[in-house]
Amino acid sequence: MPFKADTNLHLVATSASSAINAGSIAYNGTQDFDGETRPIPNPGPGSHGDPGTAPDIGADELDGIPFFTCAAAVVAPNLITSTPPNAGSDYLWGTPIQLDTTGTLSPTASGVLQVIYSLDGGATWTAGPTVGAFPVSFTLPPLAPPTYTGTIRIAIRASQAPGCPPLPDDTSDAYLALNLTDRPGNRPANAIPITLTDNGNGTWSVVVRDSTNGPGISNEYGSGDGTTPRGTGAPELFFKLTLPACFDSLEVHTCAPYTNFDTYVSLLHDTDNDTIVSDDGCTSGTRSRIIAIGRANSQKMYTGSLGARPARDTMRLQAGDELYIVVEGYYSYGVGAFELSVTGYKQRLQPVISGVPTSSVCVSQGTVSLQATGATGAGAYEWEINGTVDGANTTNSYS
Repeated sequence: MPFKADTNLHLVATSASSAINAGSIAYNGTQDFDGETRPIPNPGPGSHGDPGTAPDIGADELDGIPFFTCAAAVVAPNLITSTPPNAGSDYLWGTPIQLDTTGTLSPTASGVLQVIYSLDGGATWTAGPTVGAFPVSFTLPPLAPPTYTGTIRIAIRASQAPGCPPLPDDTSDAYLALNLTDRPGNRPANAIPITLTDNGNGTWSVVVRDSTNGPGISNEYGSGDGTTPRGTGAPELFFKLTLPACFDSLEVHTCAPYTNFDTYVSLLHDTDNDTIVSDDGCTSGTRSRIIAIGRANSQKMYTGSLGARPARDTMRLQAGDELYIVVEGYYSYGVGAFELSVTGYKQRLQPVISGVPTSSVCVSQGTVSLQATGATGAGAYEWEINGTVDGANTTNSYS
């Protein structure tokens, strides 16, 4: 604060001060400590640029130099964007873009500048960031579901500086119009199509890498409040799969190390209205694995998987059936990169079981070890004893 001296707390009239014209009659009163009537100058502006529309902060009132400059007129420039679209001719909402003026074709800006935008055709405008200099960063706002595409109008509004004599606001003569959209896979209607490739050995497979983190993505499968089958409230991606053949089983998982967050995967049978959901199922304990057994299922909703055991249930797997795979975070805030692997098995594996006793076995006889071999491509086998799945190894022992 530019005082005349340590023992003289009068402000220096020739030094700029943030106290000039920044006070309030309610707090600073109508007179200063010299008995001078606030504000000074009155009427303004004064010889040093003090608008005289408000008292100075502190005990002294004078015709000083404010930190701000009052514009004689406020003028808003016209806009262009220096960031190309990232969704064809459309922009993904949530994308940061750079706004710039039209250069020599734009009016010279003056006053306090602020980005404003409209999502309803110009009926209402929302204030964005204040502009210190061009280009200025601006993040495209999201659309509110069930609206996923639309047009945003962006302009600059010029206003008089606070404390200056008021002037009418000015808005860009030409606004910037951009088409907004969500990203592919954000909802069932724009689910990402995936195709299983025939490996020639009775299996079909596809591997996809993607991320639930980024612009143009929202929570569409569920809010975690029970209004949808198993939505966790996290942003998710939808994939659409049309079965190329009748499968005996279908495996869906995010077990690869590339997956860097706790996933939650749903397999939805659109034709038969069936659902299998998996939280875990991989050795990591935080990634998801589903095994669908190819036969019709009267239980249309199954939620399973604990630790390293996959969610395993029956589901119709006929050629031409349409399935959706939903990948999301287990927690509502969970997002990240993932690798989605889908494998269809055309023929049931026929292992050879060795170690089977040739005659009746007494209860007290001891342990019987059974070994499964001979199924091409199989690294482990699930053993089912009296209807209960027990282990996933090549060898199992029973007493």
